[in-house]
Amino acid sequence: MNMHDPRIGSRIESAAHEARILSQHPHLRRRSNFKSRIVTLCILIAMLIVVVIWMGSATESADNPSGDQPTLQP
Repeated sequence: MNMHDPRIGSRIESAAHEARILSQHPHLRRRSNFKSRIVTLCILIAMLIVVVIWMGSATESADNPSGDQPTLQP
């Protein structure tokens, strides 16, 4: 912050006003770092589940490339 700025007082007042508003209305605050990490973790887990299911279906189709039902041998 430039100490020779003629508007430094109004900037400090503006920051204080914003802090008062956020303290009175907590729902206006930004999401916490913890919440964003939880959301990211959930997305990564969902992607991992999709890949595991996709790989499972890919190996199943590789075992039976013709797409026919497997025949039982006596």
